Amino acid sequence: GELDFLEFMEFVKLLSTDFFDSSSVAFAQKVTFVEIKVLRRALERFGLTRAYVNTLTQQEAIDLVCKFFEIQPEDNLQEALQVKSVADFLDAAKAKSNQSKG
Repeated sequence: GELDFLEFMEFVKLLSTDFFDSSSVAFAQKVTFVEIKVLRRALERFGLTRAYVNTLTQQEAIDLVCKFFEIQPEDNLQEALQVKSVADFLDAAKAKSNQSKG
């Protein structure tokens, strides 16, 4: 059960890679299943301040995300937005935000 220093360093390296990176995990099918921290990060991509989005309840964040993406809470995100991961979702928010500005 003990690790020597080199084994420990390999373990730390493993943890610092994409091993636990949520951006590579399969994404929720409905916005109501998306974690609040992900919803908040998406709302920041739409230009809302971090201070503001941190005050939002889960339902308020869901409502705003739906408004910005022009979707309904029951829509399948993977089909409606063509997203398969958190990274895809955040990229979609950035792209939609840029599309709205331009």
